[in-house]
Amino acid sequence: MDELTSILLSTGLAFVGTIIGATVSWFATKKSNATAATLRLYEEWNSESMLVARHEVQEVQVLFDRNKETNLDAIFHLIDPKHRAQIWKIIHFYEKLYVMLDNNQCNNKLIPALFGEHFYWWYLHCFEAKLLPSENRISSVRIRNFKNWLDRHASGNDISRWTKRAWKTTKVFSKQTMNKLSS
Repeated sequence: MDELTSILLSTGLAFVGTIIGATVSWFATKKSNATAATLRLYEEWNSESMLVARHEVQEVQVLFDRNKETNLDAIFHLIDPKHRAQIWKIIHFYEKLYVMLDNNQCNNKLIPALFGEHFYWWYLHCFEAKLLPSENRISSVRIRNFKNWLDRHASGNDISRWTKRAWKTTKVFSKQTMNKLSS
């Protein structure tokens, strides 16, 4: 092999090696960033302000009846402004989660385990009857899309467990509310 061929071959191999190394590094960084973003969302969901919002919204009984005729648009004026802000805080969180997920900014493997159970609770008790009938809202579309994504990516066992737990906790929630009303 002559010297020119040797130089060209080693330069070509170095270039290919650099491209492969950069590609591997890019994928590793992207996965690491997606995992970090997912964990930040989980921290946000479990932050004190979100816990307060979730508990305050659960006091708004009209959100939890199953009558789809009284969707969020129809009942919004009946809800205390403080609670309205908390409701939107929860809805916007799930919108953000879905948008990040839809734009490959999250670790898809972690989403069902970190958010599935709570999302199913909110979906079954509030979003399905109150938010989704408002089809002209982008938040309705995003919530529906997130539910569909979870249905495709979570295991059937997880979905069954989340659904059972959601309905089981609603009975406790209803008993607690009834006790408050009767005292």
